[in-house]
Amino acid sequence: MGETIQFCWPGKEEAIQQIHCPTNARLVPSEEASLSVSSHLPFQVDNHLFIEGDNLTALKLLEAEYAKRVQVIYIDPPYNTGKDFVYDDKLTAVPGVNGQGAGTIAMRRHAAWLSMIYPRLAVARRLLREDGLIFISIDDNEVHHLRLILNEIFGEENFVTQFVWHSSTAGGIRSKYVNRNHEYVLCYARDLTCVPKLFAPLSQEAIKQYSRKDVRGTYREKDFAWITKSINERQRYLIECPDGTWVQPRPGYLFRYVQERFEQALADELVVFKATDTSPLIDDQGRSAPWNIYIKKYLGDGKGAPASLIPKSIVGLYNHGTEEIKAIFGAKIFENPKPTAFLRYFIEMGLGVAENPQEGIVLDFFAGTCSTAHAVLKMNAEDGGQRRFIMVQQAEETPARSLARKIGFETISEMGIERIRCVGKMLDRCDEMGLCVQRIEDDLHLND
Repeated sequence: MGETIQFCWPGKEEAIQQIHCPTNARLVPSEEASLSVSSHLPFQVDNHLFIEGDNLTALKLLEAEYAKRVQVIYIDPPYNTGKDFVYDDKLTAVPGVNGQGAGTIAMRRHAAWLSMIYPRLAVARRLLREDGLIFISIDDNEVHHLRLILNEIFGEENFVTQFVWHSSTAGGIRSKYVNRNHEYVLCYARDLTCVPKLFAPLSQEAIKQYSRKDVRGTYREKDFAWITKSINERQRYLIECPDGTWVQPRPGYLFRYVQERFEQALADELVVFKATDTSPLIDDQGRSAPWNIYIKKYLGDGKGAPASLIPKSIVGLYNHGTEEIKAIFGAKIFENPKPTAFLRYFIEMGLGVAENPQEGIVLDFFAGTCSTAHAVLKMNAEDGGQRRFIMVQQAEETPARSLARKIGFETISEMGIERIRCVGKMLDRCDEMGLCVQRIEDDLHLND
């Protein structure tokens, strides 16, 4: 066998074993916490679902019902900053890592995080549809390791992109070196060959370019000849201009369309000829042409190809997520929640590949205060959609002296459930929301 590139860390074999280890737990419905459209519906699979408990166990339990059914996964796992990592899975004492040196401490921290996230991503992949997408928020602490893990689990050929989010203004206390004000969102497909074109809302800056109008709507004029290293001769041909001049692209340029598609655009009155002294075209004698050609591009639904640098004007900053929390609970009771506009950007992108973008299942197994559920509910309220969410959050205790504890929330999962309830009331969706809350319980007798 030939040599291969492998990503290894102390404890990886134990992490892989967790993927295949069966669980002896079960989901137990909580009738008092659930919301339903009638007394006999709360636990049917066509409702939204909130699971309280360990997310690896939850993913394994979900597989029986939801394998290859989830369209979009979004997660915001701990960034492993040294303060936010609570999923130790008994792996904090990493096999083969001993000593007290600074490098050893860092390795232990990275290895424990990798052993936590690896089996969860492996099981989560089994829930995705063939055309499903996963989006993972992360920062500089683990993004390099996470890319390697995702390449191993999903395949490097299914990497879509690494989005960059301008997440804050970089204000506040000055860092000694650099104030970081960006994060990442890694995007992978279950099978990229099954994923059609992706679309996302255009930024305000992009929309401003659509400054012209005709009877068909708002549009902009786009140069028909463009600079490219391609040598596709099917995109180099002669076009007759209004004065009878025949033009073609200069060397180094090509037309955007092959000739058949151009002829159709011409017949559809989407082609604009303009006289100019600075044309990227030449005539049939190789001289500079007195014309340039443009194609009308209409704004339509305001969507286009997603940009790897996420438009700040669309998704907002961290403080927008904080304001949403304050609007619901009256206080800032959770650190750095993601804005619902940020989450909606990816949910719409992922659901947009499906036959019906107003349906589909969205899974978040690091749910926190359920910003993802909030985004799904807002989308459904706006267009009457039937999108469903599955939220998973362990019963992580709130700090003893925190504002959340003072208000009455003993766990983060309690905050998430209450946020879903509050959003349902705000959007007047409680009567049709259908929320099923289930908790994970060990059943030591299942395997007897």
